Amino acid sequence: MENYMQSITINTVQDIIEKSQLAYPKTEESEVIRGSEINIDDVLTISAEERILEETVAALTKNELAELAAIMRLGSGFNGEVVEDFNDLITSALGEYHEGFACYIASKTPLADYLKRGLIKLGLNG
Repeated sequence: MENYMQSITINTVQDIIEKSQLAYPKTEESEVIRGSEINIDDVLTISAEERILEETVAALTKNELAELAAIMRLGSGFNGEVVEDFNDLITSALGEYHEGFACYIASKTPLADYLKRGLIKLGLNG
């Protein structure tokens, strides 16, 4: 089995999955909100679990963050990425890196699902 992850460990990814599940628990309710139902205070406030997830992701090195983003994108499947694209996904993430990149990743509500599917595609347990 090829080792795709050179910087981030499987334990770190699994920790982020667990924290993401706590920050964004699955519910049976629809996540669709009408504009008239939006409370600006709710939008501007993040939970303690979301803050912990954000801090965990923000503490990663640039290379770890790029690999996490690559796993996330591989798992999302939005652009039909396959395992062979993994190194290109890392390179792309390094090129997109900016100050708010960690917050961008941590704010993805389906992050845990994306990371699990990405690990499975890489042949690692998700």
